[in-house]
Amino acid sequence: GLRDNEYPYKKPPGTFRILILGDSFVEGFQVPLRETVAKVLERELTEGCRNVEVINAGFAGVGTDYELLFFRREGFRNNRVGW
Repeated sequence: GLRDNEYPYKKPPGTFRILILGDSFVEGFQVPLRETVAKVLERELTEGCRNVEVINAGFAGVGTDYELLFFRREGFRNNRVGW
């Protein structure tokens, strides 16, 4: 249930991934998906024909404790972010 496109856990070869954690500001529910911080950043980073995926994991009303738990459970699952 992220406010973003669906991404497989396995990162495509040659792709750099960024996972953005945060609250309602990151989630950006009040704006179209293409205008969220994650998608604007993704467009800026891919202008030079780089393969970059910026995943929006923002969730309104949560704090850093939830963000850490999400990262441990989902964000780093099967090396999703490619570290």
